[in-house]
Amino acid sequence: MKPETLRNLFVLEVAVFFAMLCAEMAGFLMLSVVERYLDAVQSWHAHEIPIAVAAHRIGVGDTIDSLDLRTVEFPKDFVDQNALIDPAQVIGKVAREPILAGEMVRSERLADPDRGQGLDALLPTGMRASSLVLDGAARVAGQIEPGDHVDVIATLFEEHRPTETQTVLQGVEVLAVEQHVDHTRTLSQRYWAQVTFAVTPDQAERLTQATRTGRVELAMRSPIDFEDRTDLPGTTNDSLVASP
Repeated sequence: MKPETLRNLFVLEVAVFFAMLCAEMAGFLMLSVVERYLDAVQSWHAHEIPIAVAAHRIGVGDTIDSLDLRTVEFPKDFVDQNALIDPAQVIGKVAREPILAGEMVRSERLADPDRGQGLDALLPTGMRASSLVLDGAARVAGQIEPGDHVDVIATLFEEHRPTETQTVLQGVEVLAVEQHVDHTRTLSQRYWAQVTFAVTPDQAERLTQATRTGRVELAMRSPIDFEDRTDLPGTTNDSLVASP
């Protein structure tokens, strides 16, 4: 056999040897990675604990029962320190904030059980729950959620006086929003909502008077804007035209 042929065979054998060696090393490394991954998964599951989460969206003022909850396995190290793990700690409590489906139920999202049930549990001492019905043309209830703060604006229609629009309440807290659809109504009145606020007794009087005297709408407030305006004289047709 020619020397050149022998040299080529030697090179080929060396190449095959190193190829097999690399394949074996790659297999060993892959096996090591898989074993580490399986160990990590086993360790992860070994430290899981059962916790209660919301089975579906729970609204503000809802009294939570067993159908509102489900139990899932969750890594202990990732459980919120304020989460109520046992469903028995949650059942019968009232949600003071919306709780999304699959979310842990944290203690700060529940109302004080000594304050009652439903919206009663959400009312601070000295406050009243007062509701307002808004039709499709007037409402922004599609964007307003419980916990938001709004201004109440009334357009007042009185005999022998020009029509005037005034801000009658500022920064009132929304307790609940109920959406309704009535297909027996005209298109402009088909969609309506009932919005419930937490107000003081005198604010409840002003809100009731405004709904009986005119048309009421809502203006959403920024969540960081708590300063009421005192320079709002109201707007009439004349002042609207005269404004720059």
